[in-house]
Amino acid sequence: MTEKPGSWKVVYVAVTIVILLMSVPPVRAQDYQALLDAMGRLEGKLKEQIETESGLQQQQIKAVQQELDDLRSGSGTAADHSALAALRRELAQLKLEMEDLSQNSPGETDSDENQELLLQVMKDIDQLKAENVSLRSMIQGSQSPMIAGEEAVSRPDLHPVCLPAEAATAPQGIMGDVESFDACVEIDYFSSYVWRGLLLTDGPVFQPSVTADYAGFSFNGWASMDLVDVNDNQGRINELDFTAEYGWGVGRFGFAAGLVHYTFPHTDYAVTTELYGSVELDAPLGPSVKLNWDVDQANGFYATFNLSHDVNIPITLDNVSMSVGLAAGVAVGSSNYNRCYYGVADTRMTDFHAGITAPITLHDNWSFAATAGYSAIVNNEIKERLEDNNKITFGILVSAGL
Repeated sequence: MTEKPGSWKVVYVAVTIVILLMSVPPVRAQDYQALLDAMGRLEGKLKEQIETESGLQQQQIKAVQQELDDLRSGSGTAADHSALAALRRELAQLKLEMEDLSQNSPGETDSDENQELLLQVMKDIDQLKAENVSLRSMIQGSQSPMIAGEEAVSRPDLHPVCLPAEAATAPQGIMGDVESFDACVEIDYFSSYVWRGLLLTDGPVFQPSVTADYAGFSFNGWASMDLVDVNDNQGRINELDFTAEYGWGVGRFGFAAGLVHYTFPHTDYAVTTELYGSVELDAPLGPSVKLNWDVDQANGFYATFNLSHDVNIPITLDNVSMSVGLAAGVAVGSSNYNRCYYGVADTRMTDFHAGITAPITLHDNWSFAATAGYSAIVNNEIKERLEDNNKITFGILVSAGL
């Protein structure tokens, strides 16, 4: 990833201007030089922090700088909240300096030249303010729910909306582990339950989940409840899955390894477990590969090859961000896996999946999203065994950070 020098300066100037516009009394032209001097002092302090060779503070600042570079290039990743908080404290100190300057600077008459100069500065301020709003929206949007590849369908290992399971394969691992604890509760509603091209519930389902993350480790509990009686199990949980994962990064590659344990209460389905590993490249279209190995029932693998792209949509409302994500991929099953789940005893491509989601994030904690997914069986022999080979699913996702 090519680093864009000076992106830290854009963030610093933009956030500073927002504070000035909200809290500083009207600035007289003769105060202009004093204001520039104060801003120059903060610039010097920020440069010292970035160039320092010690401590967590430098790592956090570099992470935020890298994050803003990524966001500007369209490959947004999760922002480093600790570093942003440190910058906000620094800017709060500048706010106090600005207030002192505006109250104590002498003189009451502005020259025409200074008035013109100050007018131009205020125009620049408005432009930087708008840029800051856009950057803030991108930062918040990078934490929004996102589908990728298999995530077009509803499954904890396939549809991690609030940083469980596969989320560690990308931004956090590529930026480096940040040892902070995060938890999320999610409540989802889908028009049907489609899993790897198979229609499991032909009707609405309710799918809640809880996820906890710490230092690269992720733990997820996920459930599915039929809201119709097509499977003679209306109103009861008929699937309860548990996922554990560790994610890390090397350069522009994000890696993850973990397991999913599937249980099926109130049904006759057998319990099974999958081990999985994945790799994702931080590049345009976010190419990724994931291999799931069913070690119990099938003793075979299911591999997915995915592309995804997300676009952050600038919103001028405070603490609100929005993004749109697109994803598509294909899957291949081994002979043992296909025999167990599709009734075809050959290694071959099984299904195609694609999806779109549009999440809106409020105050960095609450997220609401509408999603739609399309799934199709691509193997002719498998098609002959299934009545419904093409499925479209719609969903509403609600998540809250704890």
